[in-house]
Amino acid sequence: MTDEPKTLNPRETRFAHEYVQDLNGTQAAIRAGYSAKTARTKASQLLAKVGVKALVDSLIDGMHVAKIMTANEALAEASKLARGSVRRFVHITPDGDPYTDLNQAGPDDLDAIAELTIEDFTDGREVDEAGNTIKREVRRVKTKMHNKVAALGLVMKYHGLLVDKVEHDVSSDFAAKMAAAMQRARPANGDGNDG
Repeated sequence: MTDEPKTLNPRETRFAHEYVQDLNGTQAAIRAGYSAKTARTKASQLLAKVGVKALVDSLIDGMHVAKIMTANEALAEASKLARGSVRRFVHITPDGDPYTDLNQAGPDDLDAIAELTIEDFTDGREVDEAGNTIKREVRRVKTKMHNKVAALGLVMKYHGLLVDKVEHDVSSDFAAKMAAAMQRARPANGDGNDG
């Protein structure tokens, strides 16, 4: 025989809230104030109660819903990706060589980075006047941003600035039907003049 749903007492309610934190029944029972000696058995009994199980299920569902991004959050994220730019953290030396300074990047710029690869190596391409190889330690930073055009497209669609292409199915005899309709529309004398 199952319990009918009823109002839970405060300790049962606390148990349900504690249980959803880590899904450990024994520890949830102890945290809810039940004896450590009987906590395992008590947790099993509580989880079998219809009211406690219903509250646990409801709390878990609520936790999942809370993790789902709202439409406004999704639009804000797409907007952030669309606004992200390397211009704030990739600079050019007077010699024309780019270098990366992530200290200049704002949070939105960092969120817009899809991939960042840092490679340290020794470059030995230069030779001094005596013919000795000059070794330099080099750090190469590769930055790949999220697709800005795709993010802009999502934002523009939201604002109604982009409409999906609509294609009309035109049958192969469309030209013949149009010619026949035009023929029927011509005046009886065929010259297009009324007089």
